[in-house]
Amino acid sequence: MTSTCAKCGFQNVGGAQFCANPACGAYLPWDRARQPETGRVPVAEQRAGVRVELAETALTVEPGQTAETQVTIHNTGTRVEQFEVRLFGPAAVWGQADPAELAVYPGTKATCAVRFTPPRSSSAGAGRWDFGVLVESSVNAGLHADATGWLTVGTFSALTAELWPQVTRGRGTTEHSLILVNGGNLSEVVKLGAADDSGELRLDLPASVSAGPGRTTVPVRVTVVSGQDDGRTYRFTVTATPRDRTPIVVNGSRAVPAAPRPQPAPAPAPSPPRPEPPPEPPRPQVVYVPAGAPRQRTAGCLGGLIRLVLWCAFIALLLAAASWAYDNQDQVRSWLESLQ
Repeated sequence: MTSTCAKCGFQNVGGAQFCANPACGAYLPWDRARQPETGRVPVAEQRAGVRVELAETALTVEPGQTAETQVTIHNTGTRVEQFEVRLFGPAAVWGQADPAELAVYPGTKATCAVRFTPPRSSSAGAGRWDFGVLVESSVNAGLHADATGWLTVGTFSALTAELWPQVTRGRGTTEHSLILVNGGNLSEVVKLGAADDSGELRLDLPASVSAGPGRTTVPVRVTVVSGQDDGRTYRFTVTATPRDRTPIVVNGSRAVPAAPRPQPAPAPAPSPPRPEPPPEPPRPQVVYVPAGAPRQRTAGCLGGLIRLVLWCAFIALLLAAASWAYDNQDQVRSWLESLQ
């Protein structure tokens, strides 16, 4: 004996409770006492329903680790349902459902895992984060159910410190900045301190500061109390001690410029040498000629004439010798050969 599905008309084996048609799966109620003699199967009433349960509604997780719970979906209707699982709430950004889609037959249930993995950063603040699991049917519009819970995120610390600038220069008061970077997920109460080896600096900064997640800047004022300005560089340290952690020490320096020293007066430039006076022109000499001077002058003229005559005679003799040698070349040549 067979039974016909009232929804899709599929012929099912007698006694079947659900339609064997994969695309239908409707519930097949059958009451032999109410069956008419014609053999027609009465149309069963169709209904849709879903219920959601969380295995754990309160989860605890450390940043960077994973917390997991199970979601149970009950199909209380008379049809096969295709459900989509989604997360909502503040903690949903760290969660995922696996699987996110699943089919549930009427009167049965199915489970999926929901995992939360908050990052190990300041964005995952310590404390309670609520979440919800929403189950919606893709077969019956408007069919949905949800369950809620909360996730408690643990705390962690990650504090660093830096001094900027590391070196300042001046005679008055200079200022540094202590930069605290809190990479943890909770505010830190940081104790501050400063010291220098020379004892000649005054270091002004607050005794403590509350550093929330992110960047905090603390001013550090440095003053040289000794009053010396000999060009020395003073070194100091700033210590930041977070709660229940090892102190963080950063180094800084303060340079004091030397006082300007008086410069000796420049030596006067040497005066240019005085020009020597020009030499005096020679004075004319007065020659007194005695009375016998004309005679001596006459004698001097005669001697010059004699010397002129002698030079002329000597030149004439040379010219005559040269003329004779030119006219008697053969004789002179033979004479020279005989000398050789």
